Amino acid sequence: MRTMCIIPVAAFVLALTLGVAPLAAEDLSNEALLKQLQTIDTRAVEGFALQFEFDSPANVFLPDQGDTTKRGVLTIAGNTAALVYDIVDPPAVSFRPPGTKDYGSVDFDDQGNLIFWRRTHRETLVTPAMNETYDENEMLRIAPNGEILERGTHASNSVYRPDDKQNLGEIERLLWAAGHGYASQLQRIDAQRRDEANQLHVTAYGCYGPKHFGTWELVLDPQRDYLLRSAHFTMDGQRTPTMLVTSTGVKQIGDAVIAAEGTVTFPLSSTRSHVTSVRFGEYQPRPATKLLERLQKGLGPDVSKPNLDVFDYRKDPARPEQLNL
Repeated sequence: MRTMCIIPVAAFVLALTLGVAPLAAEDLSNEALLKQLQTIDTRAVEGFALQFEFDSPANVFLPDQGDTTKRGVLTIAGNTAALVYDIVDPPAVSFRPPGTKDYGSVDFDDQGNLIFWRRTHRETLVTPAMNETYDENEMLRIAPNGEILERGTHASNSVYRPDDKQNLGEIERLLWAAGHGYASQLQRIDAQRRDEANQLHVTAYGCYGPKHFGTWELVLDPQRDYLLRSAHFTMDGQRTPTMLVTSTGVKQIGDAVIAAEGTVTFPLSSTRSHVTSVRFGEYQPRPATKLLERLQKGLGPDVSKPNLDVFDYRKDPARPEQLNL
């Protein structure tokens, strides 16, 4: 009988700070391997801070406008996780006439000018008592000749129940791209084999999120604490993967082992995917304490936020789970 996948925040505190000795190269039973992977994936000591840069669509609904680069820091301390990033050198936005694929009436004003939104700043904090995200989004009003007629900024604060996994989406993707964060999703391992390069191929059953069950196909590097090199998750009843992960390179900081780069892909249709490509920078074997203290006092700037919208998702516990893109 299936049970809901409950994935606590502490499960995301990975082997980045553990000083874990390299795992034995000999094969383990399926049960022992699962326990080993979950031990690495859930053990927390002092926490960490990891700088990153990632590319993802400027507007997930209008993919022809290309990607933007975001730069920030992910920090975890025990059962507390925080993520902060800003847009870097945003590219120019091109006018598209009404009737262009993906562009609807909501994307234009009464004069036919394009209205384009993109996220410029995000702060996320997840603790046992607080689960919130603060966003700043830029609005561009663009005339048919390409002239920018107006720029505006809109801020919002989204509040979730402490146990609502929806708000962990980007944190998960960064951890997967770093080669970790996957074992907490697994319920059992059904098969394993090694290839000629000594990479471990694992077929497992588990979930993505608390409600989506299916099959995981993993490729792990047993010489580097089972670093995730590839993952496909396919939901029950589906033929094509719901999510794909790849990682390349290695960053070794003391005993910590993470990937240098990684990509997380969500196929949205037969012709479109949401792709997050991540590059990792400086790693600190301790949490960003000052950042956590600041966020726990309140997300967003200290100045008054007159245009702030608050979305309280705690009031609707039965709402459908959605991707936090």
